Amino acid sequence: MVENISHLLTVGGAKPEAGQDTVDTDDWKRNSPDFLTPAQNRAFYSRLFTDGTLANNSTSCDAYSKLTHQADCAIGSFLDGNLSKEELSDQFESMLDSFINDCNKAGYPHPLLCGSKWVVQSQTESFYKEMRNKILQLAVSRNDAEGQQYVSGGKSFNGDWKYYNSDYYYKTEDALSALTDGVTTYTKDRPGYEDFDLQEITANYTQYTPRNFNSAWNNRFPLNQQCLMDEKQAPPEGFKWFYQKGGSYGKQHLVIGKIYLDEREVEQTVHRAPFDPAKDTSATTWASYRDASGKEHRVSTDFLFDVDGMDKYLVSALLQFTVDDKAGQIANCFLTNFAVNSGNWLRSVDIPAIDLRA
Repeated sequence: MVENISHLLTVGGAKPEAGQDTVDTDDWKRNSPDFLTPAQNRAFYSRLFTDGTLANNSTSCDAYSKLTHQADCAIGSFLDGNLSKEELSDQFESMLDSFINDCNKAGYPHPLLCGSKWVVQSQTESFYKEMRNKILQLAVSRNDAEGQQYVSGGKSFNGDWKYYNSDYYYKTEDALSALTDGVTTYTKDRPGYEDFDLQEITANYTQYTPRNFNSAWNNRFPLNQQCLMDEKQAPPEGFKWFYQKGGSYGKQHLVIGKIYLDEREVEQTVHRAPFDPAKDTSATTWASYRDASGKEHRVSTDFLFDVDGMDKYLVSALLQFTVDDKAGQIANCFLTNFAVNSGNWLRSVDIPAIDLRA
């Protein structure tokens, strides 16, 4: 039963005359999709489709868990060589369709918003970004697990090491291409995607968003330990590089890094001594590549960091392939893109850093 209380309504006062206590709203604009760009509209809803939000929301967690499992299996199979690029592309397209449908069935983010243009585009953009991250993170993880076998020093080792296998660069380039193809196929000529542009989305990525395997690999290190200088430079196929600097628990001393000119233009004197994994100025490195016939060529050296002198080296000053073929020349060229240091080099601003090492 509803009670009629209209008799309780009162008039607050006489309507003010024009110009008195009024606001001219003719030039006002509503904060609605009509006045926002496609990117701004997607950004408004994108917070609902972040990894943390989807995984922790009771409504969306089942759909996201299903997507995560499918993605991990598909990307893993591709990296293992058990799935072709075309098959991976088809799976991405299918995963995107299932993810959107599962969210709609669950009524996420809200039953009234499910299927709306900007929500669907936000789901698609978030899916694309998350799959990019998964591809690169899984490849870097596998790269590092592979490199672990070359680390010496046992349980007492407390130094630094790095490993780079160019196979993962090319695998991820193919996987990222498959992702783009799958999303493009799904959105092509589909209503609601007329102003959806993947190239625009990737162009607007920030400098902190990994764009390829190189940047994802490099960014896993602290700022003063990033050693790949040009992340856009493609490596030679079949190229591997390993580096280890010594160190052990229980030792502690102050080391101050130096400032140097660009080592690309400076002749470097390398101090060499057998590698000692317990000594924090001792280091070792090797690199290899496959020639056109499939034969592997490898060079290696042990060296010392001089904390009172040279504590940063271009890898090309440490290693050089002597085989005079095109593949060897390309490999030598790529070695100039790596630099290693004693841990006291602040790369981005070229200033020394103080490092209290244990």
